[in-house]
Amino acid sequence: MGNNKNIDSDIDLNKQITVISNVSDNLIRIMETKLENILLKHKQAVEVGADWKTPLGLFIAIVAFFGAGNFDKDFLSIDKSYWGSFFFIVLLLSVCWFISSIIIRHKNRKENIDSLIKRIKAEESKIAKGNH
Repeated sequence: MGNNKNIDSDIDLNKQITVISNVSDNLIRIMETKLENILLKHKQAVEVGADWKTPLGLFIAIVAFFGAGNFDKDFLSIDKSYWGSFFFIVLLLSVCWFISSIIIRHKNRKENIDSLIKRIKAEESKIAKGNH
């Protein structure tokens, strides 16, 4: 306790602290309806890109069912011969859905924050040019 020293904080801190200022930025002006339209399109593109999980899960479940299941009984008053065909058609549809989801995801792979800001800036440029 005997080692307490009084420090003049203003003098000592000014000598030891370097202040770095990074306050330069861009201002983007855009109409609310334009911004809403851009954000909705971006949201849709991002959500569509995540749709591949559902058809892949369906495909895996049906393949597992084909491996473990059998079609030797009638079910829900439907003849057993139709069940195999039904599941095969659902399997093909899930493969088509999966492939189309992957294609859409590939087309939208560049949807990120930077592309969103560029799109907003492009709209801002159109608005600014229209006003002058």
